[in-house]
Amino acid sequence: MHFLAAIQHFKLYSFYLYSFHKPLWKTSHPRSIVYEPIKTGNRAYQVPFDSSVHRSLHGNLVIQNENGVYVAMKITQYIEDEKDPLFLVILPYFISLSHTEKGLNMVKKLVVSLKCKKAQFFLLQKILEDPIDYISDPYCNYSYQLIIQNWEFSVTEPLFKAVCGNVICLSNQKYSSNVIEVLFENAPCSIMSEYISELCASPSSTVINRPYI
Repeated sequence: MHFLAAIQHFKLYSFYLYSFHKPLWKTSHPRSIVYEPIKTGNRAYQVPFDSSVHRSLHGNLVIQNENGVYVAMKITQYIEDEKDPLFLVILPYFISLSHTEKGLNMVKKLVVSLKCKKAQFFLLQKILEDPIDYISDPYCNYSYQLIIQNWEFSVTEPLFKAVCGNVICLSNQKYSSNVIEVLFENAPCSIMSEYISELCASPSSTVINRPYI
């Protein structure tokens, strides 16, 4: 009996070690995991009760994994400020996440729900490292549009000015032309006059004979 009990304990212990150390991509899909609340300060995050996913919330494994992104998407709405643990995890990977389809879904939820201007400023600085490349990307351009449409102009003004001098060029491209259209729809008069001056300074054929302008 003692021998059988020892074997049973060994099996349970082995299963525990495997569950705790197994790679994140071998865990079950987040949507099928039982959820339990984890309290952080005055907030309660709904995250899967799975040791590997739970531990990864304190690192970057969740947001870099195609399944883990779904977990992060569920809790981005609870981010309150730039000191939030999840925000600090996302910030260094904000640009790379925006470049992928699944990462973009999380970025879009973050952009729409984030209200802290200081946190918005930190994300903005990431985009302004290379705004033209960001605007021209098949996925990133969507988050650029959402930022313009959802954040106050006092925060987004640098994004409006980032395209000055490149309005014609960006208007000629499929993805960036969508951003230019949103910028025209939301630009205040002072910046709109710069856009119009740039358009008027170009030969009419450059503007008229282009599919996206």
